[in-house]
Amino acid sequence: MPDRAAKLLIELLQDPHPDIRRVAAESLGKIGDPKTGSALVPLLADPDARVREAAVKAIGRLGPSAGEEVAQVMVALLDDPNESVRRAVTIAIGELEPPTRVFVAVPELLTARDVSTRRSAAQALSMIDARAWLSDLVKALQDPDTEVRQHVVAALAELGDPIIAPLLRDRLARDPSAAVRTEAAYHLGKIGDPETKEAFAAVVSRDPDRGVRQWAQMGLDAARSSTESGSMR
Repeated sequence: MPDRAAKLLIELLQDPHPDIRRVAAESLGKIGDPKTGSALVPLLADPDARVREAAVKAIGRLGPSAGEEVAQVMVALLDDPNESVRRAVTIAIGELEPPTRVFVAVPELLTARDVSTRRSAAQALSMIDARAWLSDLVKALQDPDTEVRQHVVAALAELGDPIIAPLLRDRLARDPSAAVRTEAAYHLGKIGDPETKEAFAAVVSRDPDRGVRQWAQMGLDAARSSTESGSMR
């Protein structure tokens, strides 16, 4: 029976051997019983990074049923010293769908000295409705790290606010990274206003990166198609 198996696995979470703790956490994740969330929380502070990662993934599988307190502990791991753990946390956050108040400290991480922490914070905000941190995200568009700016563009695009389109067009036109310009072009492809079409046309004719030009062309074609179908009605 699942309950009996879960009880045994919870006991194994305290085993002195990290591999056993890791496998127990992974197994609990597969069972997906919300009642196991609190038992997995202590492993988020496990000295072994592989165990922490397994616990993060297992909790993520519980989804919103894991509860706010568990999600709050999870968010604190965005500055974990291990990259694999941080990556797992950002994915789990999207699965947990925690309330905005859980992310109170996240904007501070956007300005952390450690670039990997800034990357994790930006990616985490792209997983939620980050409207409350709009000003923090706008500032982070100037981050010297390409990956941070790319995640910030994605986070801003998810907000769907009228102020976002000009910010994305600015990144499309001026960002030194082709990856960031591509990210901006992808999200702008969902917007068909005249300013965006003009921005796409300029990029198609001038951007030095082929991939960016292709995404801009796709966005331009989509905008024209939308305009034509609208005029035929």
